[in-house]
Amino acid sequence: MNNIFTKIDDWRWEIPQSFNPQMRTAALIYADEKMLEDVIHDNAYQQLVNVACLPGQTGRF
Repeated sequence: MNNIFTKIDDWRWEIPQSFNPQMRTAALIYADEKMLEDVIHDNAYQQLVNVACLPGQTGRF
């Protein structure tokens, strides 16, 4: 699962738009590596993916 996240820097991780064909933009997570483990374990990133699928989402970050 961790292979879907692209590390931008120590605090930012990107879920690419290609993760879900309905995503209108890439998703950005602000977390350190320990927090990211919790995000993955809890499937919390899925909420962010859902938001990236909503109409009106056009910008990256």
